[in-house]
Amino acid sequence: MTVTNPTLPQEKPSHPGLIRIVRQGSPELFSSKLVAERDFDKGSVIVKLEGLTPGPKLYSSVQISEHEHIELNSDLLFMNHSCNPSTQMDVDHLAIVALREIKTGDELTFFYPSTEWDMGIRI
Repeated sequence: MTVTNPTLPQEKPSHPGLIRIVRQGSPELFSSKLVAERDFDKGSVIVKLEGLTPGPKLYSSVQISEHEHIELNSDLLFMNHSCNPSTQMDVDHLAIVALREIKTGDELTFFYPSTEWDMGIRI
């Protein structure tokens, strides 16, 4: 069953050859993930953040300054949280960067509080 999200073109990958969504189980379980479609060296840019739109703070937005959130409008919405993430969201350069060596098929994750100021204050 395909996850429906009105902000994404259905079944058209946003970054073909770089990342892809793996859908697991039912959409109600929120069990999808994002994986690498090729190897990435530590420190390399996995994808540039493009097609961004300003918006309110939502589950699908990323905070890029004290009072500004953006919508990713891409497959990056499926990147899960990890306390030991494989990537970093570089909001200064609008890019997703590998924090370690990433192999084809590895899940791409990031530390959600790293881009949410009110969450980061508690760390």
